Amino acid sequence: MKYKQINLSNLTQLSKKSPLITISMILILIAVIFSLGYQAYSIRQKNIKNKQVVTTPQCLNIDIIDSQTGLIKEDLRKGDTVLFSCTEVSEIDHYIFKITEPDNNHISLNASGRVSLPYTINQDGTYLVECHICKTSDKYSCSPYTSLILN
Repeated sequence: MKYKQINLSNLTQLSKKSPLITISMILILIAVIFSLGYQAYSIRQKNIKNKQVVTTPQCLNIDIIDSQTGLIKEDLRKGDTVLFSCTEVSEIDHYIFKITEPDNNHISLNASGRVSLPYTINQDGTYLVECHICKTSDKYSCSPYTSLILN
């Protein structure tokens, strides 16, 4: 859509000659402003309807648990088998974990409640553990991932 600049001095001269032209211009201007405003409102409402807003709480913390002792583990070594636990959130029972290994291999870990299934550290290097929680099994009901970097 192209817009044309209107020279207001010409309109002022016309309005002095005929008050009817002034009233007509004002009415046309109001109609144009209303029309543009309504179109913008309609587009905005359409965009809001098409977006899904996730209001799921987020996992605030990921703990590393020794699979043998059940205690929180502070340091990891190659060969350790661990579980990952996300902070419990009421009314949520669907937690999803994923791990990025040092060689950039991506692993999805199933979970039982807020605790992942066992995972064995099989490489030296930096791991990225991520968890997000979902109200249902539908991916659109999930929060953003919470991340934990393991060195």
